[in-house]
Amino acid sequence: MKAPRDLPEILSPETVSASEQAFRALREQLRELTVLCAAMGQAFEAQPMERRIVTSASRMVGVDGCSLYKTDGDQLRFRVVKSTPLGLMAVTDFGEEGVFAPVRLLDDDGQPSRDTIAARTITDNDVVNISDVTRLPNYDSSRVAQFDQRMGYETRSILAVPISFGDSGPLGVMQFVNAKNGIGNHVPFSTSHVQLARSLATLVGVLWTQQD
Repeated sequence: MKAPRDLPEILSPETVSASEQAFRALREQLRELTVLCAAMGQAFEAQPMERRIVTSASRMVGVDGCSLYKTDGDQLRFRVVKSTPLGLMAVTDFGEEGVFAPVRLLDDDGQPSRDTIAARTITDNDVVNISDVTRLPNYDSSRVAQFDQRMGYETRSILAVPISFGDSGPLGVMQFVNAKNGIGNHVPFSTSHVQLARSLATLVGVLWTQQD
């Protein structure tokens, strides 16, 4: 009997290789999540654990940078800012002015703000996934532009995820900048990125709930 012709090559070397790479990446992500969860039980101070989560998150999600904002009244305040290509890891008080100034959660009329990515994430209590920040007709992108100009950087994609735990409202925002593929090129954030980011944001929510 002759073999049928024109069958798709389901298990080509390229497919197997890609599958193995995806499996290895998933296994490493699960390992890091397990390690982070174990460390949470020994976290006596929030700040060191925040830095650890942000560092692991940048590596696991595969991004240039990751930041945490925490709600403080009608503002969002930075807790941690990490950028691998800029060699930046900054924590807590960034002052009231400049690129790390608090983000307003209310507009001039006292209504919930939806102008910035972080504020909209809190107002809508939902993920905001921006594939190209140079095309933001409905957002105030001046803060992003100011950061890029000051740091000599180019922000392209942004993923912002609300931080919460249990029945509480949003406690803050976990924001990722510039997703990268396996060879280091910048790409839009995928569904897999969003799912992993949500899991990491939940860890931060647990941490903050334990510390409060």
